[in-house]
Amino acid sequence: MDSPRDYKFSTNLPQQPALQSSQVVVLAVVIVVVIVVVVVVVVVVVVVVVVVVVVVSSRKQINKYFFIISHSIRIFQTIIF
Repeated sequence: MDSPRDYKFSTNLPQQPALQSSQVVVLAVVIVVVIVVVVVVVVVVVVVVVVVVVVVSSRKQINKYFFIISHSIRIFQTIIF
């Protein structure tokens, strides 16, 4: 394991592998953030749908149910697109 380390220090461009590693780290952080945001959005949508279904089944307000669903779909369309 000493030969790649010696090769890295013996090269004349020490900034190039550092730049590539930082780009890889930034890319990994961006991918993780995107995955976390997608998971949070999906969980929020599921919770909102479950709460709306429970409220509708208890109060039986079908018009309000359709209004809330269409309004939330519009909100998520404006957020995503």
